[in-house]
Amino acid sequence: MAHLIEKGRIYMKFSHQKGLIESYIVAGMGGMVFYLFHFPIPWILGPMTFMILYKAITHRTMVVSVRLYNIGLATLGIYFGLSFTKETFIMVYPYIIPFLIMTILLLTVSVINSIFVTRFIKIDPMTSVFGSIPGGLSEMVAASHSLKANSAMVTIFQTVRLLTVVFMVPFIVTHWFIASVGNPYEVTKNLSSVPVYAYLWFSIALVAGWLLRNKLPAAFVIGPLAVTVLLGVVGVGLPPIPPWLLILAQITVGVRMGNNINLRDLKIGGKYCGVYFILTLLLLAILIWIWLSLCHIFRFRYTNSFTELFTWRIS
Repeated sequence: MAHLIEKGRIYMKFSHQKGLIESYIVAGMGGMVFYLFHFPIPWILGPMTFMILYKAITHRTMVVSVRLYNIGLATLGIYFGLSFTKETFIMVYPYIIPFLIMTILLLTVSVINSIFVTRFIKIDPMTSVFGSIPGGLSEMVAASHSLKANSAMVTIFQTVRLLTVVFMVPFIVTHWFIASVGNPYEVTKNLSSVPVYAYLWFSIALVAGWLLRNKLPAAFVIGPLAVTVLLGVVGVGLPPIPPWLLILAQITVGVRMGNNINLRDLKIGGKYCGVYFILTLLLLAILIWIWLSLCHIFRFRYTNSFTELFTWRIS
């Protein structure tokens, strides 16, 4: 009897691993196709799209790993955290007040708008808020999942918001606000001399995410991000995330997103995509108005930067 039980466990483990490999093959193909066609966020949206299509065509139950998904989120959190250095904070310090005001106003308007539309559509307020609020796709989906919102709907609406911003903001900035696009100023560090064992610092970030998993929404993003920022600011020499690992992390997140969405979600979400497209346009218009108002109040003016929607300097 014990022998049969052990055999069953081995078979289940092998079946799970086989299914996981299948999911990553499908997702990897999706990421590659989106990358070759230069679609935005190819290594997340590509795997997500191909997972949805593969499930719909084959009617197969795909296998995902929650543990790998959390590691993927933590990797993205660390990557985002590496963008913040001591020099970054010194550079943005004079502009904290206008940016803080703009962020608070934008979040307030976004929450009010997203809750207001739920009076006319069959979407719960929590899902609507996370589906329209400005933020990273993976972060908002992770946060919505933690707070029991419909993460499938959030993924769909956030994708609509993301694509709207990706295609409209560069056009608006370059044609309406910037006469000639200059080279953006970037804070860079020479990390070639960072030893391999410096990657051990990231274990602290992973532990932080795990400890906060039941205390914060999207803890596996926020925890590693906060720890990485803190380590960078105090002067710890942190190594860069290898490109292959970053791609693998994004594919892992895309696998989970695609597995959580089915055709029924797409039908319901598709019915309301126009609503969230309009909300995005409205938020962009409000953003421009707030920006111009703050320029006048604080006597700031925009600089020639294509990579950021609005950057500031004292005139």
